[in-house]
Amino acid sequence: MDDTGACHAGQNGFCTPIGNDTFAWFGTTADKSRATVLDLLRADHTDYVVNDAALADMRGRSPGR
Repeated sequence: MDDTGACHAGQNGFCTPIGNDTFAWFGTTADKSRATVLDLLRADHTDYVVNDAALADMRGRSPGR
């Protein structure tokens, strides 16, 4: 996942590609905040939580931790 920004007609915009070797998806937004990335990943579902279990899972998946 990465993002790129550009200005069009005086407005900033950001494109966030999400994918791997066999899949690609692109979302365009007005900002690139962490909340926006979560919104893109959850496809308009807002039932995500960041709690102790989620943090432990993220730490367990992080290389070098």
